[in-house]
Amino acid sequence: MMTHRYAIYTWLFVIIFAVSACAPTGTRVLPPPRPAKIALVLGAGASKGFAHIGVLKILENQKVPVHMIVGTSVGSFIGSLYAYGYSAYKLQTIAMSIAKDDVTELTLPNNGFIGGERLRSYVNGKVLNYPIERFRIPFYAVATDIRTGEEVVFASGNAGMAVQASCSVPGVFQPARFSGRSRWTSPGVTAPMWSSPWTFPPASIETSRPAPWKPS
Repeated sequence: MMTHRYAIYTWLFVIIFAVSACAPTGTRVLPPPRPAKIALVLGAGASKGFAHIGVLKILENQKVPVHMIVGTSVGSFIGSLYAYGYSAYKLQTIAMSIAKDDVTELTLPNNGFIGGERLRSYVNGKVLNYPIERFRIPFYAVATDIRTGEEVVFASGNAGMAVQASCSVPGVFQPARFSGRSRWTSPGVTAPMWSSPWTFPPASIETSRPAPWKPS
């Protein structure tokens, strides 16, 4: 009789344990983390800024995706071409072939002795006059409004103008002025690496209409 009761109690214990083990624990299953979004911020540095190309080559070799590019001064020059679609190795070829006269022209000194028009034309030629918003990777060029001292972020419009504004180092390049409107200079002297969150909408350069964009 005792053996029979012991067997019954044993089976009851096994059943209760099995049921409790199968019961939900109340632990919330977390969704898998979303893939990280990578923003590449390219700073100033004049000719030394072409070292950015070496960084881009490493990222490409390691298959690290870039989801957004922000450029200041020469960083905007390199960043615009990469965002348009040139590979890092093609950028290296371009950098090795650039002549001084391709991107600079001396002019009568007026807050600078380089006009900046050749730089603008060079960039627009390399990107086939595509506007910024049509680039393969979202691109943002940072400049400074010379009237207020505030940073301006160009996110659309004429790419060459945005790069000219971002590269116009005070005292070297004349401040960029388009259709008599705001005058922009490079923020590279005071903020060579852009790190501020946007507290205002990105600007658009619309004073010079680019050629109509056509899918390749």
